[in-house]
Amino acid sequence: MFKKRYMSEPVETEGYLISVLRYIHQNPVKAKIVKQSKEYLWSSYSLYISAYEDQNSQIDAQLIKGYLKTKEDFERYMNEQSDDDFMDNKSVRKYTDEALREILQEQIDFNKLV
Repeated sequence: MFKKRYMSEPVETEGYLISVLRYIHQNPVKAKIVKQSKEYLWSSYSLYISAYEDQNSQIDAQLIKGYLKTKEDFERYMNEQSDDDFMDNKSVRKYTDEALREILQEQIDFNKLV
């Protein structure tokens, strides 16, 4: 059962598409499922490599190949560390009212404010 609502955001530019593709290919690495994107069997990564090698591929890689001209360009870009910030779950520290009160009391001398 899903706990959170499924979230999405539109991909409206080609540059953003390429960034999203890298983000998707890097997810299994970030999740420590594999060490390299190419190792993840359920990714489109290997299909793009096949397209660059002029093998039959189940994807249309023409747009991506227009930006990343060679297989080496594709591999370099897809494996390059990025600070792209998509809809990653970010850990948020939650405080109780009492904990916040203690933090504020430590940082602010309320006696001086009166």
